[in-house]
Amino acid sequence: PSTIYYYRVGSDEHGWSSIRSFTNRPTDINTQVNLIAFGDMGVSPVYPGAKSTMDRVRARVLTDDVTCVLHIGDISYARGIAALWDAFMTQIEPIASRVPYMVGIGNHEYDHLTGGDKDPSGAPGPGGFRPEWGNYGYDSGGECAVPMVHRFHSPSNGNGLFWYSFEIGPIHVVYYSTEHDFLPSSAQYDWIEKDLRS
Repeated sequence: PSTIYYYRVGSDEHGWSSIRSFTNRPTDINTQVNLIAFGDMGVSPVYPGAKSTMDRVRARVLTDDVTCVLHIGDISYARGIAALWDAFMTQIEPIASRVPYMVGIGNHEYDHLTGGDKDPSGAPGPGGFRPEWGNYGYDSGGECAVPMVHRFHSPSNGNGLFWYSFEIGPIHVVYYSTEHDFLPSSAQYDWIEKDLRS
């Protein structure tokens, strides 16, 4: 806690990044923390608002004492196009290389009609959670969250990137999925109850 880490990534074969640094979570749980939270961003230039969002977030991360960024669903809007995921990761690199960049699953990463056998969440059925009252479709282009699971990591106290929790200073953050059954008696609901009780 409260330690500055210096690192670089790469290899002798493909080259190394510049040396970067980040400060781990505060030692004192009562330390003030500053979070930036948003959702539904996408990748620039496909989604023009993404650039202005990233410019503002990057400016805050570089000038303020930002502890963590929370991207709450609808991450890249790649919809099955791997090159857009690559562009998105390049877009967030100046931020995610300095502070934790925590993500949650949204319909544009998960929602699918087929491909349940490839679904890394373990949701039952070919299309996951599809209540009659929902507006669930094919918003992910068939990704079933596979690209996201291979690009991001989360604490292992829930169900991977689909639902999990963590502490940042005095704040307990719970990510849960509206793309999975969250009704009473569901696995996710039971996990949320247990997590909040603890």
